[in-house]
Amino acid sequence: MTIGLDLTLITIDPVSGRARFGPAVAYALAVGELLDLALLGRVELRDDHLIVQYKGPVGEPLLEQALIRLAEAQSAPPTVSQWVAERGPWRIDAYIAGLEEAGALRLVPTGSRAGGKRIEVLDTLRIHGAVERLSNAIAGGDSLPYEEQAFAALTAAAGCARDHLRGWDHRADRKQLRDLSRSACRNNDGDAVARTILRQGIQTLRTLAKHAGASSRTIDQQIGLTQTGWWASGDNLPP
Repeated sequence: MTIGLDLTLITIDPVSGRARFGPAVAYALAVGELLDLALLGRVELRDDHLIVQYKGPVGEPLLEQALIRLAEAQSAPPTVSQWVAERGPWRIDAYIAGLEEAGALRLVPTGSRAGGKRIEVLDTLRIHGAVERLSNAIAGGDSLPYEEQAFAALTAAAGCARDHLRGWDHRADRKQLRDLSRSACRNNDGDAVARTILRQGIQTLRTLAKHAGASSRTIDQQIGLTQTGWWASGDNLPP
């Protein structure tokens, strides 16, 4: 399971289907794609620009789309910040579609005039598995593979962890997650490219999400869950 798919799942309530999406989640998904590709050895950083190392099949459709997009941009390779800024606004739509295709959920029309949709969860185990992944990462800390550390840190930066760590009983978990997030962003000889991507990606998503929050459109409109969202425009199809 990729960082992005689990990050999306962790935002969705397994019973009601209510999702806590927002700009930070969208931009975090773009960071997650880069992390997965870097950890697979497909992408490196050269003078802060993203360079594709190998374009062969990845085995996961959303990651393959990201790799193809990066490969097409190699005449002027983007920085992490540029990638997140361009890619982020379209990511929630894409990951919801990916989970729908995988049979984890489906979008159901609400019948409202605005053409709204709601999420119906079809596979609650997928969501529970994502939450368990976060819990295990917090418990294991920096002894776990870097992929798990990065997942936890990115989940925290996107604001997806707080609903699972509320209350006095989770105070130690919250501290452990803060410590893990700082550790995951530090320079280290191991996983140096991924660490740099995580650090720059989190800095970028925080800045972009802060400004995106000033939009007059609702998040549902921004991510295409209503007919007035981005997907409604034939001139503005997601990349």
